[in-house]
Amino acid sequence: MKGMIVLLLVVQAMLALPLAAAERSLDQIFNELKVAQAAGDTARIEALTRELQQHAERNRAQQQAQIEAARDSAQGQQMLQGMENVQRQVKARAESLEFKIGLAARKGDLAQVKALHQQGAKLNEYALDPGPPLMEAVSAGKDEVVRYLLDNGAAFRVQGKLVALDALEFAVRRKEDNSAMIRYLVERGALIDQNAATLATDMMVRTERAAGRDGSGGDNPHNIKTAQFGRGSALWTAIDLRKYRHARTLLELKADPNVFGNGFTPLMHAAGRLDVEAVKLLLEFGADAALEGPHHITALQRAEKVKESPSNKSRRDEVLRLLRAAAAP
Repeated sequence: MKGMIVLLLVVQAMLALPLAAAERSLDQIFNELKVAQAAGDTARIEALTRELQQHAERNRAQQQAQIEAARDSAQGQQMLQGMENVQRQVKARAESLEFKIGLAARKGDLAQVKALHQQGAKLNEYALDPGPPLMEAVSAGKDEVVRYLLDNGAAFRVQGKLVALDALEFAVRRKEDNSAMIRYLVERGALIDQNAATLATDMMVRTERAAGRDGSGGDNPHNIKTAQFGRGSALWTAIDLRKYRHARTLLELKADPNVFGNGFTPLMHAAGRLDVEAVKLLLEFGADAALEGPHHITALQRAEKVKESPSNKSRRDEVLRLLRAAAAP
């Protein structure tokens, strides 16, 4: 959320990336950026952002030269008009109260957040980056700003066009230990087992319902339930990112270890990756080893499908032992 995804989208929209080499280079940077964001590597994120900005400057100069050369042509005029329209939209958004309050929340500037809110900034609206101020404050670990926003009506969940943003999930994703923030959000009313629906979820629902396989009855030989194909709960995210301390905090707060996400429970997901620590943790808090997912696959069967190799043998053996013991009558 830190600004990079939108920066890339704006660069692509404004500059159309005329060079194939630049496209490949930007794709590589964007992939590295996603890895850095997932790891919470702030220094790497900043370095990649600067690199994207440098690409933007080079491409802007190249396109300006092309426009100057073709200014009198219809194509040149159309390109120029399109760029000017995008620039006006970007400028208008940068001047909006919602943009400013999102940045202020990210920085932890409580005085500025209060001032912008009093001027009429909406707390639950956003346009990709920065995100809703609560999500920005939670991501940055700004406790005072989080408290103020919740006291003044900020929602734990804000629905966008493609995905719902959930404050608890952002707390889980923070690189540093954010257990205190997780506990505070749950105490204030964040739904701990909320399953984040996405555009893909909606498509899955329509497809499965049309085929009579939505889990509500009728022909459902593959045990497919569309509710299982959301993005998953905060616990699912914690297990996916191997944030075991955050996962334990959620489980201690009574998170359900059997909530599906992306077609699997956290235990099924951990089993498929031979994640011994996650499997132990989830079983400790009552994860159901016998639960079946789509196509009647259990966590044990997920682990058994992983081909044994010298590098994974010990982990595979331990995961299989744990799951067989848990599934035994």
